[in-house]
Order: sequence, then C-alpha cells, then structure tokens
Amino acid sequence: MSRLILLFLSIPFVLSAAPKCPEDFVRVERTPTVKNNHTSDWCFAVLALDRAGSRDWARGLCANYNYTLSIPESLEEFRLISAYSKGVTAAAERDFNKTITNLLIAVDGEFTPKCKAKMVRNWRYKPKKDKGECGLHQNLFSFDSSNTDPTFALDRNLEGYPNGRSESGFPGGISIARYASCLAMDPDRYDSAEFKYEDITNHTLHDGFFHLTWCDGSEGEEQNMFGVLCGGPPQ
Repeated sequence: MSRLILLFLSIPFVLSAAPKCPEDFVRVERTPTVKNNHTSDWCFAVLALDRAGSRDWARGLCANYNYTLSIPESLEEFRLISAYSKGVTAAAERDFNKTITNLLIAVDGEFTPKCKAKMVRNWRYKPKKDKGECGLHQNLFSFDSSNTDPTFALDRNLEGYPNGRSESGFPGGISIARYASCLAMDPDRYDSAEFKYEDITNHTLHDGFFHLTWCDGSEGEEQNMFGVLCGGPPQ
C-alpha cells in the first residue's frame, strides 16, 4: 500500500512597513487621472531655503528626501500648503536673519528652452493664444514630476505669461532680453488667530496665485523667495 506523504514547507516572509511620508511631510489624497499618472497618494512639505530662488538649489533640497519639486493640484491643496507655509516664514526669518514680508514658494515648472527662445525672438508673443506646441496647456512648461496634473496652477496666473522681462542694451544696437521662467506660488495669508488647520475647507480667500521668477536666483531675496515645495508618493 503506497502512502502519500505531504511535506509542508514553511516559507519565511517579512511584513514590510506600509509606505509613509517623511517626517514633517503632509499626506494628501488625490483623484487618479491620466494627467497625474494615476496618482492617488501624495506627500508634500514647504521647506525653508535661503537660495530658493535658484532652481538648482531648490531641486537639490528636494533630492535629499528622494523627492522632486512639486505643485498643488487643486484649490484644496493650495490652501493647505498656504496654511503650513506660515511656519516656514517664521523659520526662515529666524534662521536666515531676514524680514520676509510676503513669502514666495518655488514650485515645479519652468519654460521649455524652445518656447523661451520663441519669446526672446518675439516680445509680443502670447502663449495663451498659441494653439501649437508652446501653448499654455501644451509644452510651454516642463515639469520635474510626472505625477501631478498642472492644470490648476497654469490657470491661476492673474498676470498672464510671460510676466517678467528684463532687457539690456549694448554698443552696436545689440539688445538682450531675459525672461523670468520658473513658477512660484504666492500663498494665501492666514493671519487670523482663530484660524486652525482643520478649518481649511471652510476658509475662503483668493483662488490661488502663481507667477514667474528668475530661475538663476539673481533676484530671489528681493522677491522673498525663501520656500521650496517638495513632494512625491509615500515611501
């Protein structure tokens, strides 16, 4: 009589910890769409940096957390980031010995070189009217992160694009134009002593405001550029 012997092998396994946000980062839920690469979970933090006006320095700061520059995807995120930025203003004033009247935050997004060249050749160029590759919602901007839909931010520029231009003249009739090309966020102000973070959904100020700053940081201090928005999925 044959016998069937079953051997049960114990297979060891390790329970991995659930992904989470780094310390001091806030976790938010997002609606997955094609434009945000089906992202449903996001971590962000507004971090103080005395050279936030330099895009390279801002990127480098986010890389320390294995994240990239980020940008709010909705009005709710904009207001939440605005609320937390108040603490960043206090930290920057203390650490950098500065008086910051209106904190600006470096966020993801800058003009593509091809579209910027188009503006340099034609100072009357208006991206909002361009139906081609340099249109506002086409390839006017490049973004470090592919996990955020930039539509909200691109539609919240009250001055239109471009909104910062500098021109220098040289002998022989030479004129060289420069453009502010990197996106910055102008957060809402939450100065009421009664305001608490949990009241964020009931707080109504303006509907978000973004504009352009100089990417090399040459005028960062004058523009109160002392904050950087870093973000990415939980790790």
